[in-house]
Amino acid sequence: MSTANTLLSGAADRTSMARVVYAALFLIASSAAFVGSFAAYDHHLIAAGHISASAMLDARSDVLAAAFSVVTLAVAILVTIPALRENLTGHTISLVPSAGWGLLAGLGAFLLVIPALLSESKHSPMGHYLANNLLTTGGASLLAIILVALPIASETFFRRILFWAILSRTSLVAALLTTTLLFVIVWPLFNALAALVLGAVTCILFYRTRSLFACIIADSFFTLSCAAFLLWTVLERT
Repeated sequence: MSTANTLLSGAADRTSMARVVYAALFLIASSAAFVGSFAAYDHHLIAAGHISASAMLDARSDVLAAAFSVVTLAVAILVTIPALRENLTGHTISLVPSAGWGLLAGLGAFLLVIPALLSESKHSPMGHYLANNLLTTGGASLLAIILVALPIASETFFRRILFWAILSRTSLVAALLTTTLLFVIVWPLFNALAALVLGAVTCILFYRTRSLFACIIADSFFTLSCAAFLLWTVLERT
């Protein structure tokens, strides 16, 4: 009976990990498909002489990319529900300390990427879109997606599911490098350095606290800080 249970447990573990791998590959493929399709359609609009439509599409690129990312992450989470049910080992801190650590981590990550944000602030679609639509339904929709939906979806998959699945089976270094690299590929906002810093910081935060809530707070506060910084740079120049 013990041997049979062990075999069943091992099979279930392999199935759970396979689901995580397939979900990660799905996210990479879907992200690449979105970027390629967006660029191709934008090029088609320009070639057809629809310059205003191309400009409108470019202005909404962050909204579309973030919304698409939330949808694909939701699919990935549904596929990997068995991995989401795996118990965390180690000490998990309560909500209030989690929020505090999350805010500190988000602030630290933001401070690290300010130079990279400065280099793109002149041509930031998000900064210009917020400057023109902050008090509109479009602006509110963008903020709801990037500050609530995207942090919840991305941290649930990348930290609670992917990072923990790799960490519980291999090592911290392997989990940190793999999760951060995939996060850089898939995360739709700002630039690669911002994704690299946020991915690494939230992995370390999750490892230290075992708190998904802390990672969501860090992600949301980091995104809010970056978006506010880009908005400020745009408004300063007008």
